[in-house]
Amino acid sequence: MSVVDIVIISYNGLLVPQAVESLEFRMNNVDTNIIVQQAKQSIPLNVNAGFERVNTDWWVLFNDDWEALDDGWLDKLLQFGESDPEIGFVSCRIMFDDGTLNHAGYFISENGIAGNKKRGKPDTVLPDDYLCYAHPILIRSDMFRELGGYDSDTFKGSQYADIDFVYRVGKSPWKIFFAGSVRLLHHYRMNKTTNAVKERVRYENETMFRAKHGFKKQKGYLKKKQVHKRKRK
Repeated sequence: MSVVDIVIISYNGLLVPQAVESLEFRMNNVDTNIIVQQAKQSIPLNVNAGFERVNTDWWVLFNDDWEALDDGWLDKLLQFGESDPEIGFVSCRIMFDDGTLNHAGYFISENGIAGNKKRGKPDTVLPDDYLCYAHPILIRSDMFRELGGYDSDTFKGSQYADIDFVYRVGKSPWKIFFAGSVRLLHHYRMNKTTNAVKERVRYENETMFRAKHGFKKQKGYLKKKQVHKRKRK
């Protein structure tokens, strides 16, 4: 039986019991070790610290506000991952509580603007296939180590730290596989205050991501963002 470490990333630990319960209920033929990485620090720092505790060839990066929905979901992701030695990580579709899609892969424009494909669209089964960019779920440990993990020096929060990692994977020889038939649920909670803070961090990280990878400036884009930022003060 395969063994996979599951790292649950949490800031304050409040949602961890719900995440653990969903994971334990949905396991089939994969033996797992659940690691809770809880610390009041940035998500990139937490992700890298969590990986330092991993002792398996494959590991799962799992947010504490996620829930596994499908029986045998990890069996299926692992089957896809092990079908090709060049696959660096396997992703899947992530849905909101209201039944719409949160994630079905990422798009990254020629100007470095990124986001979730099909966000807000009705959830539906999608093809299992290779993608250019998608959120990492089941990760090959050797690949994560080789690429140096998340860039915690550049990025303060989660916004664009995951995009930066995925972009680096996409530019490397490693492949990304998207399991469109597998679902996770994202219990999305945000109020106006946290939304304003996250938007500001996202703007700062987006700017650093575009500078780091040499993307061209999009005409009128930064000006519009700067005006919006001033209005928020």
